Amino acid sequence: MDYLGSINAEGGPLIVGDASVLSQWTGVEGTDYDRACALFDADPKLEGAEIKVGMGDAIVWEMEGGGTAFVFRATQFHHIVVRLWPTDPLDKEAPHVIADQPFKPTTRLGALPIESGILAILWAAEDGTTIELPTSIEAGRPTGEMALEDAGLVLRVTPKVFVCFHDQVETSVGIGRRLHLVAD
Repeated sequence: MDYLGSINAEGGPLIVGDASVLSQWTGVEGTDYDRACALFDADPKLEGAEIKVGMGDAIVWEMEGGGTAFVFRATQFHHIVVRLWPTDPLDKEAPHVIADQPFKPTTRLGALPIESGILAILWAAEDGTTIELPTSIEAGRPTGEMALEDAGLVLRVTPKVFVCFHDQVETSVGIGRRLHLVAD
């Protein structure tokens, strides 16, 4: 399991999609963030959902409050985003332990085409239109103007359709919500 980075958010969902699609996302600068939040307001039990962004599709995923989401590569075809409530806040291994728990595809959120080979994960409040991709990336921060400098992450993936699932796990190190992106 490879740790790739983290995304910080001050509340509200994350949005995940092809970097070329998320470059059309307006966040709070337009109406996109309100559209995303309206999905969760309409169904408080919703874990995540597909959302249209321009002519493409993305996935919004609820983090349940402000905090940090940790991103891992389980395999070339399986990525995991972990939102954690650790038993010990100083336990630096807790995100890895939660990510390593067996995959339980509890809730299917939708399918996510990543045609460009660059997956972007943003705090949905961010304006994706300002994001610039680093010239050469495996995983890293997008450049460009963002409200929080660590509110986004981009990763190189195999161009495929990824099916997105949500699950929750509980261990002695804490409780975690997970977003799984599994190549179809």
